[in-house]
Amino acid sequence: MERRTTPGKILLENRQDKLPVITGYAAVYYDGTPGTEFQLWENTVERILPGSFDSALARKDDARALFNHDPNLVLGRVSSGTLRLSADSKGLKYEIVPPVTRTAEDLVAMIQRGDVTGSSFEFLVT
Repeated sequence: MERRTTPGKILLENRQDKLPVITGYAAVYYDGTPGTEFQLWENTVERILPGSFDSALARKDDARALFNHDPNLVLGRVSSGTLRLSADSKGLKYEIVPPVTRTAEDLVAMIQRGDVTGSSFEFLVT
């Protein structure tokens, strides 16, 4: 499994009487700016290009949003409708409708404080 960290900001969309929806980018496309390519080793970088997620999105792969890649800390899932994924000109965007759990409450608090500011994604190289 490979992991990449995505620069950017995580946003919260407030909802009445519920935890806010968490939005951000799991991955950003290469655009020539710092943070949009990943140094693999000396003289070798990885760049994610537009279209990279199109087939997974079309298949509606059952992705999960996890806190710190921990399968015990599920924040949302495509098959349950609590994780929505889409691709735009910037990259792979997510919207998570978090559960009312201690983990989700803690995460929202850390985003609000500015302690958690970015995302990462994990994938298999095929």
